[in-house]
Amino acid sequence: MQETKYFLVLDVLSKECQDKGYRILEKSDLLALLSNKCKISETELDKIVFSLEKDELVSLKYEDEKVYCVCVLSKGSKLLEEQKNKEKPAKASPHFNYFIIFLLSFIASFIACMLTKLIVL
Repeated sequence: MQETKYFLVLDVLSKECQDKGYRILEKSDLLALLSNKCKISETELDKIVFSLEKDELVSLKYEDEKVYCVCVLSKGSKLLEEQKNKEKPAKASPHFNYFIIFLLSFIASFIACMLTKLIVL
């Protein structure tokens, strides 16, 4: 569950800092955005943000009781994209689609030949 919160906080920070610059974000606003997805306390948020900074995924210019001045680094954006790609379900390969088309064509041709054989006889 902790890893889920980790990526949720990174995702929210990434959405709020889309211009790749530092943004001043209030902790209460972040908690409100996160409350829709998971239950998180302010101390947990602090721990996660400091952990993200330690892992060099975000840069924290300053922090006080109410706000963060934070920027999501390129390493954080890449990790978030990789995480989102993992969660997407795998699509059927195009080869599978070609096989289905071939199989349906074969069955239709076989039925057409059988009907022709019955009509001619």
